[in-house]
Amino acid sequence: MSEQLEVNKITLGSGKVCLFKPMKIKHTELATMAVGKRGESNPMLVQNLMMQELCKMLLVKVGDKEPTQQEKEKLDDLFTLAEYAQIQRYLYSEMGDDEGAKKPQIEVVISGGK
Repeated sequence: MSEQLEVNKITLGSGKVCLFKPMKIKHTELATMAVGKRGESNPMLVQNLMMQELCKMLLVKVGDKEPTQQEKEKLDDLFTLAEYAQIQRYLYSEMGDDEGAKKPQIEVVISGGK
């Protein structure tokens, strides 16, 4: 029997259902470390590689199948480009980087002194 795990259920436009672990700060750090110097001077490449790493780290299930780590390394075999684009939008929304995200309240205050 597998252990219970809190997951986010994502239903893609194709009808494919995927389960993802909730994203935590440590995942973004691990994804950055996994990318390393591969995208060194290209910010767009770094961003793309980070999304791939996050997807591989957080993906628990695709349909009825729990992909192995080797299968996760071949995202093209798991998803179409359109499906992957939807997964990227989901991952961005998890980081609070979507249009509907609640913006932080910013105030100018004076700190310290008398």
